[in-house]
Amino acid sequence: MKGVSRINNRFSAGVYGPRDDQRKIIPMVSLSKVFLADVMAILKFTEILMPKNVTRTRIRTYSDSTAAIAALALVWECTQALEKQSGSNKVTLEWIPEHHGIPGN
Repeated sequence: MKGVSRINNRFSAGVYGPRDDQRKIIPMVSLSKVFLADVMAILKFTEILMPKNVTRTRIRTYSDSTAAIAALALVWECTQALEKQSGSNKVTLEWIPEHHGIPGN
């Protein structure tokens, strides 16, 4: 389970595992939006499970953020497409400054 908290206009992501009473608070920079905290909480939840070597178990991650779930689904599709392209190509993903003479940007 995960949650997002806002105190004094600062956001933090929280993760709680009820079975083993595991709790984690992840402070976010003050300019973060709730969306980023939601995604961070999902990431931290998965990181907590990794060292436990959980296998052959149905793992449910709950989030009340449809935006985070939709964005992660889209990122997953993008990652899969980039991975497929990289099978026979050298694929890089690079940031470029906007509107600085690069065609198509």
